[in-house]
Amino acid sequence: MTHPSEFPTSSSALTGLLPACATPFTWSILGPAAERALRRFYAELGHPLPAEPLAWRLTDGRPTLEGGLVDRADEALLSAWEEAAGSLKGRVLGSADRRLAAVVDGLLADVPERWAAVRRWQERVQAMQWRQATVLQIMEEIEPKAEATLWGQTALLAALALGRQIRSWLPPSADELAARLAAGLADGVGQAAYRCALWELEQTARQDGLDSERLAAAQAEFLGRYGGWAAEPLEATSPRWREAPQALRAYLAGRLAQPLGPAPLDPQEAARRRAAAASQAEEHVGMLRRRALAAAFERLQRLTELTAAAYEATVVVIETARNWAIGAAQEVVADGRLAAVEDVFLLELEELKQVMTGEWSSPELVQGVVEKRRAR
Repeated sequence: MTHPSEFPTSSSALTGLLPACATPFTWSILGPAAERALRRFYAELGHPLPAEPLAWRLTDGRPTLEGGLVDRADEALLSAWEEAAGSLKGRVLGSADRRLAAVVDGLLADVPERWAAVRRWQERVQAMQWRQATVLQIMEEIEPKAEATLWGQTALLAALALGRQIRSWLPPSADELAARLAAGLADGVGQAAYRCALWELEQTARQDGLDSERLAAAQAEFLGRYGGWAAEPLEATSPRWREAPQALRAYLAGRLAQPLGPAPLDPQEAARRRAAAASQAEEHVGMLRRRALAAAFERLQRLTELTAAAYEATVVVIETARNWAIGAAQEVVADGRLAAVEDVFLLELEELKQVMTGEWSSPELVQGVVEKRRAR
């Protein structure tokens, strides 16, 4: 079977879908939603994941993917494409899996609207006045918004599936070409532009110093674009740069004490490398396949761009969840049910709802849950 190690697996690319470490609050928002999105993706491709085990689990505070489940589903898809490619119908139509085409077209149409909807939701939420009923309403909306954005991030899985489909059309000797077709796809597509901007800010700090005017201007520009991001963008406990600009300075100061790492691959440069490889790949397929290859690659490029938009939409959801959780925590600290505001992130979202409705009215109950989780 053609499945070169040079082409990234879905399991390796999924490592950036969730934060490296997750508090109970963050996991309760993202964990189940990521599970449902992943299962929906493979079900719609006609290769559903088995019911057990779960694809995602939290192990010692770290989201962990059961990569074998995903890799086996990918192998089954590749086998189906190769079998179809060996048939006359597959060769003529240049499409081994119409289900993939349907999923891809759905994502291409859906993700931009989901991103716009999250932005509208963020603006609406920011304009709301603080009331208990408002807090509960927003908490009810957080999970569906997270699920929508995580489904959008399966655009990366669709891009990888298209890439593997293209790879199955190429000769076995084209491993190096396949690797270039995958440029940037295994390097955290959602965060790629953000990491580049952070690296450039660090480089400016190294060249001009932490107190330079050039760094101040670059930092202001960075905050204008990435103020809602954080050192760990998808973890709710991680302060957003706009709420703690001093944390950004502290981050840069810490980086200056270490050697400058290599520059991350810029998303636009990655796209150019993939395009050059795709152009070369056309030379390795017959005339009937070239049109299919060009169409598949064009969708791969668009899906990669949409993955970044879906990731940023998830960042917006987590920033909103953080802001309202802190607001709720301030009330709960005032009435003695929590000892500190940051303890709210040791509660799951559903538990915080129960705290806010008064179902969890006992300080002993609330603090008992917090202390038990802190001790883990």
